[in-house]
Amino acid sequence: MITTRRAPLLALSLLCSLSTVCLGQNLEIHHIDVGQGDSTLIIGPKGRTILIDGGDNTVGRNVVVPYLNAHGVASLDYMIATHMHADHIGGLDEVLAAGFDVGQVLDNGSTHTSNTYSDYVDAVSDYVGSRRAIQPGEVINLGDGARATCVCVDGRTVDNTKKVENRNDRSVCLLLEFADFQYFIGGDIGGGGPDHADVEGFIAPLVGDVDVLRVNHHGSASSTNCCFLATLRPEAAVVSVGKNNYGHPDPEVLERLRGAGCDVMQTGGGDEPYGRVLGHIVIVVKAGKNYWINGSARRKDEFIPSENRPPVAAFTYGANGRTVSFDASASSDESSIQHYFWNFGDETTLSGKGLALPTHTYASYGDYTVFLSVLDPFGISGTTMSTVSLNMAQGIAVTATAFPQYPPKYSYVRISVTVTDLEGEPVAGASVRTVAYYKTTETTKYGSTGADGSCNIDHYIGNATSGYTIWVDVYAGSGSFTASTRTWFTPQ
Repeated sequence: MITTRRAPLLALSLLCSLSTVCLGQNLEIHHIDVGQGDSTLIIGPKGRTILIDGGDNTVGRNVVVPYLNAHGVASLDYMIATHMHADHIGGLDEVLAAGFDVGQVLDNGSTHTSNTYSDYVDAVSDYVGSRRAIQPGEVINLGDGARATCVCVDGRTVDNTKKVENRNDRSVCLLLEFADFQYFIGGDIGGGGPDHADVEGFIAPLVGDVDVLRVNHHGSASSTNCCFLATLRPEAAVVSVGKNNYGHPDPEVLERLRGAGCDVMQTGGGDEPYGRVLGHIVIVVKAGKNYWINGSARRKDEFIPSENRPPVAAFTYGANGRTVSFDASASSDESSIQHYFWNFGDETTLSGKGLALPTHTYASYGDYTVFLSVLDPFGISGTTMSTVSLNMAQGIAVTATAFPQYPPKYSYVRISVTVTDLEGEPVAGASVRTVAYYKTTETTKYGSTGADGSCNIDHYIGNATSGYTIWVDVYAGSGSFTASTRTWFTPQ
């Protein structure tokens, strides 16, 4: 095992008095352009440093290490791996191998079966000696009132636990604070969907209003949901992204961010449509009312007037069969509605600007709980919900045929029944009853329609009278609607 001794912070500050690390009394956040991945350097007012993630394999050696050297960073007080995917930890072993003195290595406590994970663990063992899981509520003191707080890790906060299966959702989430400035970084956590737990909604109340958001999961479609965005209300958003085949950043995510009044920036190109591509993105926070992004001055919380009231979400609807027209023009705000997010209650959503009058066609009749969220220009949301009932108001129709229509005695006749709505769409689960009237008796049979609206009911013909036409009445029912028809067959 190779171990190194950390230089005391006081000695380090004397050695690098002219370096970026020691320009003094400022908080710096460096989003290093590592392509499709993440690497963020934080430098506290007293020169204390945190490296959060290191990009993918070879990126640590080729990008992160040169960047640290160029900015006078000779030592890292903390190295944090948000989670164990290669685009986050792939370069960390290369940073360690480059000889940087690292005080503590923190991560989410999980394991992985990848070679990249093995390289990470081996490097920590060789150059630092140990790693440990950061804990919910743990605070990293960066000096002069600057601090980074672990809001959530592995789906756990100080008070609650959310079940998470996806490795991305196990990411370390940090809230960085200094001089009335707040910044959130959460690895690759998601905001719900088929493969993600809604960790964003789970932790949003603990994060609160921030100035800058490092957008979760490279702006993937599963990230940055409306409730999360409405609670954090960032003025600026940074997407760490590069050329990829995942569709990052997702157009709807960018649209939500812009609709919330965010200035959206990207380190790299990513997938279209782009935000502003800036390469390395550096935030400098000073005491007072301003902070700077790549040299451009911003006012802390400058776009959020304290008197701003949440917008009002409201909608009505009208149905034509299974097609529903929604009208949210009654939604209101003291300025304007910037963004609409619809959840139609059948796992279908619609999001974007100018969506006050959408239409949606449902696959089947029934009751659906529809949610509408609206955002104002400041990212504040209003939400409402209502039940949309589609009950086949026009009724149902039934058709039936007998085959064969001239059967021999002691055989079967099949009554094929189809039930549809009056638009011709199949009705599944309809009850069906057939009554066959023989010369001296009658026979009743029962069935129900499948997904295609049809069912088959077989009648056995015994010693029936040859040449006597047997009429069959067919009755169908679905909900409160009924229909009937008649067919026939003649035994030979």
